[in-house]
Amino acid sequence: MRTQKTGLAILMLVIVLGCAVFGPSGPTVYDDSDFSFQYPETWQTMTDLWGDRYQPGREYYQLGINEIIMVTSVQKQGESGAWFAVASTPLAETINLEHVVSETYAPFMDTLQDYTERNTTVAGTDGFEVTYKRPWGEPWWQFRDIWIVNDSVLYVLSSHAYPTSFDSFQEDFEFILNSFTLK
Repeated sequence: MRTQKTGLAILMLVIVLGCAVFGPSGPTVYDDSDFSFQYPETWQTMTDLWGDRYQPGREYYQLGINEIIMVTSVQKQGESGAWFAVASTPLAETINLEHVVSETYAPFMDTLQDYTERNTTVAGTDGFEVTYKRPWGEPWWQFRDIWIVNDSVLYVLSSHAYPTSFDSFQEDFEFILNSFTLK
């Protein structure tokens, strides 16, 4: 009996240690000098996915802002999934955020579907949210762009996926947005 208890104790210890070492490590943190956010541990950066073939810093979907970081649920190149990006541009003066957003999307209005706008708050900062469907290449994509201003910088926090799968990633998108902080 004593041998069984000892064996059981050793087995339990191995299981507990195995879970601690090999179990879920929790969300991943992206930390920038101006902001940070967490994303699901199963997601990765686009640079991790594509290596040197991916170049952050380019203009984000023709919106006049430059991408800082993009993370994705995609595990292998060519798969579909979901994406979350932070893009920005410096501001020289105070702006009317609603006016800037309207002007930004105006050239694309004839190609956008289900376009909506509303006020929102992220990281304690008032912002403006735009949702829409937009063709990019062959497929149509569902976007949710949240525009905020902090310390003379305009940020766009953008979530996108195929319209048929956007809702299935809603929990991940909300997790990322709820963890977003400005410094």
